[in-house]
Amino acid sequence: MTDRRESRLKVIRDLLARAASTEYEAERELCLAKADELQTKFQVEEWELAHAGDKSASSRTPIRRDMDCSWFMDENKYAIRSALWSLFLNCCEHVRCVAANKHADFRAKTIPVFGLEDDIDYLDMLFTNLFLQMMSKLRPKYDPDKSLGFNVYNAKEAGMTYKDIAIWAGHPEWIKIKGYGKRGKPQYEYDGIMIRSMRKFAKENGLSTHQEVNLENYLEDYCSGFTSSVILKLQAMREDQGQDSGGMAIAIRDMYDVAREAMFTDFPDQRPHPPDCDCDIHHKCNDPDCERPRCVAARKPAPKAQYRSMSVAGAARGMQAGREAKIIGRSPRIGRQKEIG
Repeated sequence: MTDRRESRLKVIRDLLARAASTEYEAERELCLAKADELQTKFQVEEWELAHAGDKSASSRTPIRRDMDCSWFMDENKYAIRSALWSLFLNCCEHVRCVAANKHADFRAKTIPVFGLEDDIDYLDMLFTNLFLQMMSKLRPKYDPDKSLGFNVYNAKEAGMTYKDIAIWAGHPEWIKIKGYGKRGKPQYEYDGIMIRSMRKFAKENGLSTHQEVNLENYLEDYCSGFTSSVILKLQAMREDQGQDSGGMAIAIRDMYDVAREAMFTDFPDQRPHPPDCDCDIHHKCNDPDCERPRCVAARKPAPKAQYRSMSVAGAARGMQAGREAKIIGRSPRIGRQKEIG
């Protein structure tokens, strides 16, 4: 850790100590406000204040917490599981926690996570907040300053039905029931103003009116785009804070290694195998008659690749939403949450 950062930590710790010792509420509030301001300005995290000057691993005892992962198990989110999982693991890395992904309990909808208690608390808050931000921007917002055609075109590009669009645009009267199908399911007809406006907008802007969007593809590409942008933001934050180089990087790797060792104690099968390991999982040879599982699997014909159409609009919207996402900071000692744009 650099001398400059150490001096900043000392100033913040002194302010917190003064706030804790004073008998005057006004002085306490002033010290807390100044400490909060400095933490926000220099992006100082709680672990630095708690452990500055103490490099021993014994002072940082990791815990295990079985965190909720119902967001992954939800059948309605099947198309975005990969993006959600990537977002969760990168949040774990950002806060120096380790997830025992092979030991998720699908019945209890939990996954074991190892790290410092404050770090796991922050992980829970950070991931939940990013998840909510991602889902809240999934559908485009109705822009009253733009034409109806523009709004309908964007909505159809996001996979919305005309029924959803009518309600979204604030005109439920555009939906009429024309009859009932099997099992009493209503069949709808829609006011042609939506289609006419969309076609007019598309013609004026040289766009295709082919609006048959695969909703699952849109969801998957939107969430993948959001996740990729957020991951870049998290990496940039760590670089700005000096977490990828110097003494701070050593301290962070130390805490990450301590958390990993705690996970290996509970789940020895998660420990990486040595490079020369010849177990069934890693064995590989050129013997065409070898019956070891890995060699047998390698000789099987590769499955036919499955291709799907990419939703360019979904990926673009997701990446933009990710760039605009707010990364919540932490300041539990002061009792406030900070957001980093």
